[in-house]
Amino acid sequence: MTEFKRVFVDTAPIIYYLENNVLYMEPVKKFFEKCLEENIQIVF
Repeated sequence: MTEFKRVFVDTAPIIYYLENNVLYMEPVKKFFEKCLEENIQIVF
């Protein structure tokens, strides 16, 4: 996998997370947790 320290995120995953969307909640949560753990900057 390519090493990166910044990732662009569209608004859709954020909306899914805030709405607690059953279909997308877990993958989006894991993504945000990974970004926090690896100090990856999220750009909106």
